[in-house]
Amino acid sequence: MLKLAVVAMAWRIFAMKDSDFEALLDNMDLSRDGTIHWHEVMHSEGFDRLPKDVKKKFQKAFTKADRDEDLVLTMEEFKHFYRDTERIMEQRDLKLVCRGTQDSV
Repeated sequence: MLKLAVVAMAWRIFAMKDSDFEALLDNMDLSRDGTIHWHEVMHSEGFDRLPKDVKKKFQKAFTKADRDEDLVLTMEEFKHFYRDTERIMEQRDLKLVCRGTQDSV
């Protein structure tokens, strides 16, 4: 069942259209400059409730996605960042589910 959930999540991300990414970027783009700065990620909904280790992984994903190292993400860079952060959250969720399954055995 868990494998099916992972496949479904991967397919959902793969199937996202440019307009989906544009809407996400527009929602996060507080400065309205068409790019995403790290401080905009930090102020995005739910970020403050993430565990420290996940926040650090997000920051690494941001740095990795920022291919031209200008400290902001363009639309193409944002797509990579978003996909990486989704994978980070999937891994975290799977770890929590597996831990819960082990606890109930």
